[in-house]
Order: sequence, then structure tokens, then C-alpha cells
Amino acid sequence: MHLVPNAQPPQGPPQGPPPQQGPPPHKNIQAIKVAFITRQLNLTAEEAQKFWPLYNAYSESIKKIRMEQKQDVLGFEEKALAERKKLKVEMKKILVSEDRANIAMKIDRDFNEVLRNELKDRRDNGNGNGNGKKRKNNPPNNPPNNNKQ
Repeated sequence: MHLVPNAQPPQGPPQGPPPQQGPPPHKNIQAIKVAFITRQLNLTAEEAQKFWPLYNAYSESIKKIRMEQKQDVLGFEEKALAERKKLKVEMKKILVSEDRANIAMKIDRDFNEVLRNELKDRRDNGNGNGNGKKRKNNPPNNPPNNNKQ
């Protein structure tokens, strides 16, 4: 009987394509954010067609201001406020009502809070792989109903 040990893998180029790991996490978060905002604002197809280019331009503008004003917190806040004021005027044209425009103006903060809570829950109740326990209070797509009768 003759045995030949093989301790190292064969040399040469790897066989087949590298394993797919899915989209980067920030792409997943962005998709979740779009769904969250669409649901919270109850956007129609026509509204969404006008809303998203405006919202995306605003987001890019804020990123640019943040980069330009890294060392000047007050400068960033002033410029960001000016952008938010312009955004609200345009949002009211698209969303028609003052209430919906106001919701749109705080939607980033709401989403970030939901995301932060979800990440905290996963960290506290699991090891970050999504197997942690879900929060028992209001899930992100079901805002509390404060209309008691």
C-alpha cells in the first residue's frame, strides 16, 4: 500500500469565480431607507418620481457641505439649514400638505433612530448576524397609534 500526502492545495489560478457575498452593507441600508421613506410618506408613483431626485440631490448637497465644513461645525449647521429650508419649499410642492412636508423633513432622523435601535438590539441580543431577538415595542413600519377612543 502506498500513500501520497497532499498538504498544500494545487498551484495555479483559482478555479471558478470568487464566492458572491451580496451587495455591500451600505447598499442594503440604502434600499431599506428608500422603502422606509416611501412607506412613511405613503408616496404615490407620481410623487416618488418627483421626490427621489429632489431628496437625492439634497443628500448629495449635505455630503458636500459636510466635507467642506469638516472643521467648522457652525458653518456646516448654517449651510445645512439653508439647504433644508430650500428642500422644504420644494417638498411642499410635491407632497401638497404641510404635514407630509414636515414628516419628510424629519424622516432621516427617524430612519437613523430605527437603524440605531436595530443595530443596538442585534448587538445586545445576538452577535450581529441578524439572529438576535426583535424588539417588542413598535416595529419601524408600524408607528404607534395614539388615537385612543
